[in-house]
Amino acid sequence: MNDNDRLRLYFLAHSRDQKIWKTFVYIRKDIRSKYHIPTTPDGIWPAEILYALCILFSLEKTELDRFMSAAEIEKYEVLKTSAEESLRSSAKWDTFPFYEMRKLLEKDFNYINRTVGTFRTTDQTDKTVDIDQTDFFSKLENETISAADISEYSVILKLTYMAGGIFFKTLGIRSLIEHYRTKSAESAAPKKSLDDILSMKKNLRNQLMKDVRGQDTAVEKFVDGYIRYRLRGKLLGKPAGIFLFAGPPGTGKTYLAEKFVELMADEGYRYKRFDMAAYGSSNSDNITGLVGFERSWRRSEPGLLTGFVKEHPKCVLLFDEIEKACPGVRLLFLSVLEGAVLTDKYYDEQVSFEDAILVFTTNEGKDLYEDNRGANLTALPDSAVMEGLQAPPSQFPPELISRFMSGTIVMFNHLNYFDLSAIFKNSVDKTVQQIRESNDLHIGFRYSWEKLARLYLLGKGSNIDARFVSSNTKKTVENYFLEAMEFIREECFRSLKELRVVSVSVEPSGEFRKYFEMRYRPRILGYINRSAEVYAGEIPQRYGRSLPQRGLKKLQQRADCVWAETGESFKEFLLNCNWNSEKRKDRFDAVLIDLAGGPGDEDTAEGYACLKSAAEENLDIPIIVVSRGEAAKKKTQASLAEQGATDFVRGIWCDPQETVKNDPDIHRCEDREEKILALDWKELKNIFDRQHFVRMAAELVRKGERLSSEVTYRYKKESGELEICFGGLCAKPATVESAASRRLDKKYLLVDRPRVSFEEIYGNKEAKEEVKRCIDNIRHPERYTKLMTGILLYGKPGMGKTMFGKAMAYESHAAFISVVGSDFLNGNGVSKMEEIFQTARRRARRDKACILFIDEFDAISKDRGGRLEHYQEIVLEKFLKEMDGLETDNHGVYVVGATNYPLENLDRAVTRRFSVSIPFPYHVMEERFTYLKNILNKNKQTKHISDSDIKTLNRMMLTFGDRIRSYAEIGTFIEESIAAAIHLHKTVDMRFLLERINRMAGPARQENDPEKYLSTAFHEAGHAVLQNYFGLEVDYVTIVSRGMYGGYSSAWPKYHTGQDFLNQICTFLAGRAAEMIYLANSGEDYRQGVNTGAENDLQKAARIACDYVCRYGLDERFIAIPGIFTLQSGAFPESIMPESEKEAVWTSVKEILAQQQKRARRLLSERWSEVFALAISLFSMKELDHKTVTEIIERKLPYVEESCFLDSDDDYVTATWTASESEEILLGYPVYPFTRMSIPSEKTNLTGADGRHYYYAVKTAREGLHIHEKLQDAFDEAFVNQAYCRRFKTRKAAQEYLEMLEVTALRQNGEYFLGVRADAFAEMTDSNIPVKYLMDLKGEKLEQWQKTAAEEGKPLARRVIEEAEMFLETFENVHMVIRIYGKTLRDEFLRCLDAREKEGSDGTGIAEI
Repeated sequence: MNDNDRLRLYFLAHSRDQKIWKTFVYIRKDIRSKYHIPTTPDGIWPAEILYALCILFSLEKTELDRFMSAAEIEKYEVLKTSAEESLRSSAKWDTFPFYEMRKLLEKDFNYINRTVGTFRTTDQTDKTVDIDQTDFFSKLENETISAADISEYSVILKLTYMAGGIFFKTLGIRSLIEHYRTKSAESAAPKKSLDDILSMKKNLRNQLMKDVRGQDTAVEKFVDGYIRYRLRGKLLGKPAGIFLFAGPPGTGKTYLAEKFVELMADEGYRYKRFDMAAYGSSNSDNITGLVGFERSWRRSEPGLLTGFVKEHPKCVLLFDEIEKACPGVRLLFLSVLEGAVLTDKYYDEQVSFEDAILVFTTNEGKDLYEDNRGANLTALPDSAVMEGLQAPPSQFPPELISRFMSGTIVMFNHLNYFDLSAIFKNSVDKTVQQIRESNDLHIGFRYSWEKLARLYLLGKGSNIDARFVSSNTKKTVENYFLEAMEFIREECFRSLKELRVVSVSVEPSGEFRKYFEMRYRPRILGYINRSAEVYAGEIPQRYGRSLPQRGLKKLQQRADCVWAETGESFKEFLLNCNWNSEKRKDRFDAVLIDLAGGPGDEDTAEGYACLKSAAEENLDIPIIVVSRGEAAKKKTQASLAEQGATDFVRGIWCDPQETVKNDPDIHRCEDREEKILALDWKELKNIFDRQHFVRMAAELVRKGERLSSEVTYRYKKESGELEICFGGLCAKPATVESAASRRLDKKYLLVDRPRVSFEEIYGNKEAKEEVKRCIDNIRHPERYTKLMTGILLYGKPGMGKTMFGKAMAYESHAAFISVVGSDFLNGNGVSKMEEIFQTARRRARRDKACILFIDEFDAISKDRGGRLEHYQEIVLEKFLKEMDGLETDNHGVYVVGATNYPLENLDRAVTRRFSVSIPFPYHVMEERFTYLKNILNKNKQTKHISDSDIKTLNRMMLTFGDRIRSYAEIGTFIEESIAAAIHLHKTVDMRFLLERINRMAGPARQENDPEKYLSTAFHEAGHAVLQNYFGLEVDYVTIVSRGMYGGYSSAWPKYHTGQDFLNQICTFLAGRAAEMIYLANSGEDYRQGVNTGAENDLQKAARIACDYVCRYGLDERFIAIPGIFTLQSGAFPESIMPESEKEAVWTSVKEILAQQQKRARRLLSERWSEVFALAISLFSMKELDHKTVTEIIERKLPYVEESCFLDSDDDYVTATWTASESEEILLGYPVYPFTRMSIPSEKTNLTGADGRHYYYAVKTAREGLHIHEKLQDAFDEAFVNQAYCRRFKTRKAAQEYLEMLEVTALRQNGEYFLGVRADAFAEMTDSNIPVKYLMDLKGEKLEQWQKTAAEEGKPLARRVIEEAEMFLETFENVHMVIRIYGKTLRDEFLRCLDAREKEGSDGTGIAEI
């Protein structure tokens, strides 16, 4: 405003009419009347004053002409301009014209007026308010301002300045005004035409597909949903768009929404994300925070959700993981989805969501995607997705399900390795670019991203997603960049400015090259109609057309192809292929299908039938469809993908004559009239490379491994190039942290095709045949007139019923669901059973067949004739209804029940529902033997165990009842035994395994009574000898006390003829008979010496005798009593027999027992040498196996091992006679004869005997026999000759013992003995006679005695013997031993003793005790 304007304004302001002021007062009263604004004597409404000023200064010229003159209008215009500047000055903001502000205030004046509120003229607490300002407003409100006080001009300007300052200082008013301006601009924007919308669709789809990797179908579905909204326009009470993004985490759901907003920035969309995990609790503040806090609250503010939408009506709202929201928040969403409106409590008004796009994401529905990594999940119908989202244990809010059906439901697929590779590349490129820009580096970057991406992915395992790859790749690049920079500075002493290029390479070698390149010819199953020749080569595109070029070769030369002529033969190839085989020749790497019948033909039904057959097999290989032309590809690719196609390859029909003439393959077909089909080999090869990499990655995952590498840096000074090389590849164990492993409380196990084949199951031949028939019914139901609904497996526990169930799923390529019957009895059994059958039907529709395996089936199928709880009956009835549903509507669900109960204990209504019942009895001996041998071979434990040992183990495992009868129990026993052997540092041999079996009867009891051990040894030897005599194989004999027995002899009995029964009775009585013979031979009264150890034998013998008489009618009396009266073998039914019969029966039983007792004693007496040898072996060894027992009986010689003897004695011991006198005395260790004082011990194993060598000297009392280096040879000689045997560590000591003569002089209780005794020193050591004396004639002692004998003129032998006689006369009780060494001196002593013995017979010698 210039000076002239100011001057005119000054004169106009001092006019006395004041029309402008009166017009303002009129407008203000009208506003108060229209909006019912109350009059407040102590305050004013700034918004009301500003609104009145806006109306005043936005009047049209026609309105001004009615009540103003030209001069007054001129004054009005000058005042208007000055007021705008005053308003801008007070607001400190770039305000806009009064007419525009008037329109904005008209939109929602009541709300704006309440927001600004009143200005209290009586409030003096606000120090920012001027006192004059307060006084001025007070006068204005009371209408006490007059022309004398202030001019019209000053009043208007002061009102504008003061009201505008208060108005624009109000919190949130500026953003509100800006929002109204934006909304007005949008509403004024022109609508897009249909052509513009279609162009937008194309551009949006192409750009999103480029940015969001691996979700082309999902992007297509999302864009279609958005374009539908743009076509139909805004609907009253409905949001602009409702989208539900479902699927696995880390697949791009959030990223798609963010990229959409970024691409649609020109459309004015604003974006906000809400993490529903933050709204999971039912805290009221969480809910109120979304819709705002009322103004009466201390911390009142607009809602996070409603405030954002009110400010930005055109927006995209992302609600992440909606299933985690609490019920209160879900109710808010219901209001938005139903009426597109929410009430903001702060503004106290409704906020419209009609221009907002709502995107909800969820990770629920794991049944849909958890086991379907290769499936096209986006092609699932909305109903299937909704059903999957509600399947337990989903927490998806059910009240929102139907609301989402009115919107667009998008299911996201798992990202494959190549999608993740592209994400890896993008992340690497972005990170490198950021490093360059932030550090002002001008560095080139070269790398083979395909190899580098493969190395990265194979090093991270399988449980990764796009979010992890994107973030982790950035960290990885930054870490390697820092290492490289440190290498340049510290190792190369170079500045970073010298660096020009960074090149990264991967150098795989050896076996790891297979992970980076395909080194074999792919094997293809193909269908091409009309048997056309198929070629492959380079097919570039020019001007939208595909043209064949050089390099065409027959596809057969590049790959191994199998061509099907018809759809039926194609399906036959699929069915007969072993897709689970590890051999490539047994399976195909890809399926290639040409849908058209020929050049220019329409797609044929035969081609679609092939596509359907391949899709139904649910293969994990590419299903490739030939695509012709860009238009055709765009038209059909989406629909074909829904039908099962996974990949597409460009192909064209062409004439052989039009191709390159110098191509030899083409020349050979130039004479053909029909055209050839040329495929793009580059596209095919990419598909094969991708499949190969996926297979190699899966193989690495199955092994539980990941790739690791070593990085090396090399700097080239000349070129300024830094080479980063990843080499030294190796496989390391991978740590698996899958979601499934963390959810241990999963309701039921759901596994696709368990890898258990029939080859891994042994025995049960009959059951195998039955199961194979069931598998054929599952795989080829079209061959059977009636489909199976159920298979019942019943029998003993641990017999492989669960393994057979898994093998059925594996062999039939069916899905497998496993549950336990008792799980249905926890209160919600009916609902769970319904869920399980629904899941099975869903899996059957997807996988063609599903096996529902119910273990412990008896829990829900017991006979209702017994006692059942109410809930058990309800569950049983529900099961019967579900089975009836399978009878009428079965899509491939097969119920397999497994129970340990017999069929008669199950409800008959249940068993009738099963098509097949397969029994599982205990395995026969031959099957058990095969399995036991196989499991030992598998664990590499047959080195020390022969087939004979395995046969013995097989029978021994049945010795203790049902403890080791099934395959499961055998496998557990072997595995536990191997683990125990490793812990104890022992070898898994026959003895170790037998010891483990015996421990099942209880721990060994250590007895301190040698006589008891000896008696037990003869007892068990008697059993074993007669068992062998009667043709039974003696598996094992022991005298170790365990459990209820003191020892036993195990042999597999046979009961067929009457003589078999008598032989068994005789065997049981042989133990006591052997004890009686032993006692009699020892000179003792056997009636007094027999113990109670034969109690169990006598009971068994009596029981068999009773059966012999009464059960089987084998006695002369021919009595057979029905089994109903004999509940068990050997039970005597006295209540049904007359007294006369009872006495007769017992007489027969007694006669049988007496006869067999005599027979046992007679047979043992005839074979006493066998019994004696076996008893001595048992006393020494404690236990003997089948092979050893057989050898002892055949040789009639005992068997011993070094482990029977202690390793604590030396060849010599030092004897100390006085403080200054001591000598070395020859001792050794006694081996034979065994002494009754020796007690077998569990700790007698020879410690450290490996590698030692011993010498065994065998001698009689008068003569040395031989020295042996083998224990068994020495023991045999000593046993046969009734000689003595001692063990020595050196041959010298053994030879000295062999040549030594021991003379015993003994006086005890008035009786005398003087003579030669073998092992005399040992007898003296063990005797309890108080006076003991050893005369060891060797060394100085021998010389002294020789000198004394010479002085007296006597032979040395006579002099020493006389000394011994004098010694006997001197003491009351004395034991003296004289040891003589050397053959000459020994012979002299023997002659002298013989002479003294002869004299003693004449009454002059010493009497023998």
